[in-house]
Amino acid sequence: MIRSNATWRLVAVVGAAGLALAACGSDEGGDTGGSSPASTGTPLYLVDGNIGNGPLAELPPGTLTGVKGTLPGAASTDDFKAAMIKVDPQLETVGFSYGPESYDAAIVIGLAAQLAKSDAGRDMAAVMQDVTSGGTECTTFADCNDLIKAGTDFDYNGVSGPIEFDDFGDPTSAFVGVYAYDDQNQVPGLNAPGDAVSFEQGSVEQSPGSPPKLTNKVNKGADGKLLLGGYLPLTGSLASLGPPEVAGVELAVQDMNKAGGVLGKDVTFLNGDSSDTTKPEVGAATIKKQLDKGVDAIIGAASSSVTLNTLDEVTGAGVLQMSPANTSPDLTTFPDGGLYFRTAPSDVLQGRVLGNLLANDGINTVAILSLQDAYGEGLALNASQSFIASGGSVLTNPDAEIPAIFYDPAASSFNAEVSQIAGLDPDAVVLIGFDESAKIVEEMVKQGIGPNS
Repeated sequence: MIRSNATWRLVAVVGAAGLALAACGSDEGGDTGGSSPASTGTPLYLVDGNIGNGPLAELPPGTLTGVKGTLPGAASTDDFKAAMIKVDPQLETVGFSYGPESYDAAIVIGLAAQLAKSDAGRDMAAVMQDVTSGGTECTTFADCNDLIKAGTDFDYNGVSGPIEFDDFGDPTSAFVGVYAYDDQNQVPGLNAPGDAVSFEQGSVEQSPGSPPKLTNKVNKGADGKLLLGGYLPLTGSLASLGPPEVAGVELAVQDMNKAGGVLGKDVTFLNGDSSDTTKPEVGAATIKKQLDKGVDAIIGAASSSVTLNTLDEVTGAGVLQMSPANTSPDLTTFPDGGLYFRTAPSDVLQGRVLGNLLANDGINTVAILSLQDAYGEGLALNASQSFIASGGSVLTNPDAEIPAIFYDPAASSFNAEVSQIAGLDPDAVVLIGFDESAKIVEEMVKQGIGPNS
């Protein structure tokens, strides 16, 4: 089920001082503001799976100059970035993709346990909306916890922005950043000095229909000591997202324990590898281990498809799951017993921002090349719908339900798919992928359809 009726407010970040210019608008979006180096050749647009992470940074300098991309999340403060780097120094060059959302996932779970006075998944799930909406705004675990102790209604607004879960466990308000690569294939505002091009804040109405009824199942680890299980990509095609996500959870656990812990005890984090969809046995083994250890909540996965592979097992055990990076709309109405949440917005939001960005940049025709999984299909669909609504044309498979060319991310060659794109001669190309995108960009440049070709 796909949500609709999004409204947008543009917040453009300008210059080193971070001056914010807000302009109320509609679905047409607005000027993205900021400044970035210009790209020559066919403009390329990337998405969150690539921004600031992975093998793309290893392409020859200048390959990605001026390439734009979208990444869910608000602007991170210098203090938060410094704290994350202290946890994991490699983030200074790797970037912070979904690190803020991972931090917020852990904090929200901790606050829910405090408010419910229980580490049972169903009890924490029952108060999630109380944690993230209404009441006095607070931005740290310690401050929110003080309000809980005082019996005061509170609203946690995190480092990734406002969350405000709806009845299906999706955030109804979120930011999506627009970034541009520099001539060293780095991303100012993320893993290099400088600023993002802009940030857009959007809100989306809840899906129609009834949310899943809250389960009666109580997880076996509900013993008054909060144990978080990690289900994050330590290997596979999403491994570049792993370091900031793990660091985000570890920093949150540190902050909660410094503030006295949860339910009077230190929070414990047991990390585990989700890998990717090419190795489902890795994720399955991790979930079994986490459930056997009696975790109260799972943080992850990064991949929507990986989550869909194991969500029945997690929620069937009465364990709460919260992803910092799942964006597939398929997860919105999944029958999860009311135990699944995410701090990253559905791709209804990112797709709308991407479609508006293309239109605002004067693009008339676009070709979409995407990996074929729940994430790729959802983002391709929503980006194409937004672009078409703005008056643009999608040249790839225009009569298909999802007008894109899909590829197998484990393929040894992407020559045929890139040849198809080149033959269409689009004004711009949208590439939705993960680590394999570096090979695709190399092939695009070889065939003369890439950026700066």
